[in-house]
This record gives sequence, structure tokens and C-alpha cells, in this order.
Amino acid sequence: MIIMDPGDKRTASIVAKRMRQDRLYRLSDFAFLFSGNTLKSSLSGAEASGLEEGDYFLLHSTLTGMTVQLSEQESMQLTDIRKHPIRGCDLDAAGLSCLVTDGFLVERDSDDYEQYESIRFVLRTMSREEKGTKFYAVLPTTACNARCFYCYEQGMTARTMDTKTADQTAAFIERTRWHQPVKITWLGGEPLVAAPSISRICKRLNDKNVPFHSQMITNGTLMSPQLLEEAVKVWHLDTVQVSVDGNREDYEARKSFLDPRHYNYESMLRAAGLFLSAGMEVRIRCNIDEDNVEGLTSFFDDVKEHFGCPDNLLIYLNTLFQNNGKESTKEFLAQMKQMNQYLEQEGFHQKAEEPYRFRINRCMADSGDKNVAIDPEGNLFHCMRISNEMKPFGSIFDENAAVCSDPRADWPVDEQCRHCLFLPGCTPFWKHGCLNWHKNCYHFKMKALEDRMKKRIGL
Repeated sequence: MIIMDPGDKRTASIVAKRMRQDRLYRLSDFAFLFSGNTLKSSLSGAEASGLEEGDYFLLHSTLTGMTVQLSEQESMQLTDIRKHPIRGCDLDAAGLSCLVTDGFLVERDSDDYEQYESIRFVLRTMSREEKGTKFYAVLPTTACNARCFYCYEQGMTARTMDTKTADQTAAFIERTRWHQPVKITWLGGEPLVAAPSISRICKRLNDKNVPFHSQMITNGTLMSPQLLEEAVKVWHLDTVQVSVDGNREDYEARKSFLDPRHYNYESMLRAAGLFLSAGMEVRIRCNIDEDNVEGLTSFFDDVKEHFGCPDNLLIYLNTLFQNNGKESTKEFLAQMKQMNQYLEQEGFHQKAEEPYRFRINRCMADSGDKNVAIDPEGNLFHCMRISNEMKPFGSIFDENAAVCSDPRADWPVDEQCRHCLFLPGCTPFWKHGCLNWHKNCYHFKMKALEDRMKKRIGL
């Protein structure tokens, strides 16, 4: 047994238990057994280089992040333990007692969900972050020059922030922020529709010596060289997510721009080039479903032809779960895998996987006073994905308004999710109204986990 990744040592120290000889033990709900084969005959020459033939057996904890490599015999023993709990004395004899200490094996009658909750409680209690908000998601407008068919904001009234609200937004940030540099994310709608509002807020913050940097979620088509200079010097913009819908044909059909003569595939690529030339980190998010996935490679080729593969460019896939509900098919998952492999081969996945760290807050809505979203009228929300159904919890015009978590964060976790392998990496109120929830979430998370395990053994 070899430790490949120690995971989060804080979490591991909390779950550590002394093994008892007379107790029965089973695999934790959060333990994942993986086996992979690296037979060179199934790989291309480039992929096979440096790999040895043979089977690999891994054990991974989604709770602690620890990954260990097992022998075939150890893997078979754990497969049997999954079906038939084993006594501590027999675990000792098999040399597997360390898996109790590491949290992979738990007492048969223990509650894994209670252990997960106790870790969240302990880590939250240990947290010593200073008071104040450090992340602001600001929607200066809900207007957009595109009409994407899958947008969750469909039907929303187009509203753009006026000067009074922009000034009050700056004052609210100054009043509620913590005393380190804060991050502002500009989104919409299309945030560049309201570029004057963004500039007004940022100028006020600069005048008040409020340290901040910003990022933006945009289709980019409204960016110009003149506006780029403002974005760098006044907005302190350093990261941009450009939303894309595949190759030229799919992109222009899905974006359905109001003025396709000026806003189109070419203007998106031109904007990406401007952001890259300014040294910003550019993340191209490809929104995909079964209807546009096949055309992605031609888009990737266009990106490479225009920009090469600079270090500040990242491309990743975003599945449109809310589109047609068909994405759980094996064919689509296989296509996603091919696209990700292509991105990997072409060098568009530059960022290494960050060390695992158990997060006590999984999203903005569950983050206490650290995150808040502000709409064009100054209303405060727990989540940046503001829809018609969401109700604000306050207003920037109320000097007594306090940033806080969504009350749903304290609701009991849905019974279906309590023993899910992926609960430790999920929002506690996932099924209580989160816009990211979808009925096939388990399948996609399992696919992502399997891909990570394959990566660990060089597949």
C-alpha cells in the first residue's frame, strides 16, 4: 500500500480513529475503489511511452482527499469488505488497520454523514478569518446583446445600473469589505453593456484607496482597444471568462446576437486576443450538449490558429444540464472524454490540479459574510446566478444590511444526498433550489472522479 496523495491533513486528523479489535468495519460511504489497466496495446505510442504494463488499484476518499495505491490482493480484500464487514482483529491480521486511521474504513454502525458534519463544524470553529466580505459579484446590467437559448435569465427585464446605484455599490463595498484586497466579479446579462457603470464603481473605489482586483464573465464581443485600456488601468481586470458555444456555425446560431453584423464569432475571437495581449488570464468556457459537441474540435483548431497555446489561456467544457436532459448517455460521456483528451494533448489544460482541501463553504450562498451578489437595482442576493424566482435578502441602500449565508445552508441535507460519495464536495442544500442541481449529477461527478484516478496512473 502506497500513499499517492495525503489529501487534507486537517481532515485526516479529525477522522482518525483507533481501531478496535472486536468491532465490525465496513468501507466508508466516501471511499472509492478504482482499478485501471495500462496495457500498452490499448494506447497509442505517445501515450504508452514510459508506462509499464499492468493493473493499478487505487483507493480514494472524497472526504479527506487521500489516495492510496493498493496491491491486487488488498483491492480484492476491500471489495469483499464492501459486501461483508470485517472484525478489527482480522483487519489487523490482513495488514489493513491503517485504513481505519485514515478514514477509509469505519465501524459498521457509524453514521458517515455525522462524521462529515462534525468535520465541517470543527473546521468552521477553527477558522480564524477576519470579519468582512472578500468577494462581490456585481451585475451592472441584466441586458445582453445575445439571446442564448439555454440562459437561466430568460424572461428577465433588462435593467442597467444608474449612477446613484453605482455610487452606492462602491460605498457598500467600502463599508462591508474585509481589510485585505477584495475580488469583484462583473457579470450580467452582458456586463460590457454597462461599462460606464463598472468604470464609475471602480473609480470611486480607487479614489477611496480600496484595494481590489476584478474578473469578468462575458461573451467579449463589446470589447474594444480603448475599453481594454480602461479595464486594465481602472477596473484592475486580471481574469476573463469568455463564454463560447462551439464552432462558428454553432456559436452564431446559439448566441443569436441582436446585431450579428457587429457581434459574431469573429468579434469574440478578436476580444479574446485583446484580453490575451493585455496579459490577462483568459478562460474559454465551452457550453456543450449533445447537439454541438461534435463541432468542438474545429473551434479548438481556430483558437490554436489565432493564438497558439499561450500560458494565460485555458479552455474547459461546461455541460448544459438544463437543456434537454439527455446528457447522461454513454455516447455523450464518451464524446466529452475525447474532447478533454484533445484539449490535454493540445496543451490547453495547463493548470495542475490543486492540492485537495476540505472546504467548509462550498459556494457563495454558504459562505457566511464572505460573499455577496448585487443586482442592477442594488438588491443583495446569496448567489450570483440571479433568476426571476430568487428573492433578495437586503439592499445596498440599507445601512444595516449585513452579508450572510442563505438560510437553506442550515436545512437538513436531502436524504438522497446524505450517503452520496460526492457529498463532501457538494453544496449542502444542493436539492433545495440550487440552479446547478440536475438529476444526472452523480453520473457526471463519477465520470470526473474516474478521469482523475486515470490521470494519477498516467492514463
